[in-house]
Amino acid sequence: MTLPDPPTQENDDAYKILIRKIDKQFLSKKNKDFARFQISELKQQNHERLAEYYAKIREIARKCEYGDHENDAIRDHLIRTMLNHRIRNKAIRENWNPDRILNETALNEETEQLVKAISSKINAKLLTERVKKIAHHRKPGQPNQLCLRCGRD
Repeated sequence: MTLPDPPTQENDDAYKILIRKIDKQFLSKKNKDFARFQISELKQQNHERLAEYYAKIREIARKCEYGDHENDAIRDHLIRTMLNHRIRNKAIRENWNPDRILNETALNEETEQLVKAISSKINAKLLTERVKKIAHHRKPGQPNQLCLRCGRD
């Protein structure tokens, strides 16, 4: 098999020429138009943390050849497609960069998880207290009464 000769560059030795020939033949070609299409179709999923979503955007953006405007393009897409509307509004109003958006969202996501954990424990404790209160009011030897809501004891 004969590989086509790549354009020569200054200080080329036989090894560098061979590597460029092999790269040109076997490495997948970058297609910026397809990469830009991929980014335009990318949306944050409900289960996806913003940091994971940002990593996907960043990976595809490298193929888009945005040049010096890559961070601006990523920021714009992130703001347009992120699920957290409150963070989006602040990012637009205060002109946040992608790092600030990620930091604020990470804090927000962590806080939401903590609030859910606290609420879960509070609800479990309230339910336990409610059951104890009902059991306390029942008189010994009294037949079981059916719940008016569920029909069980």
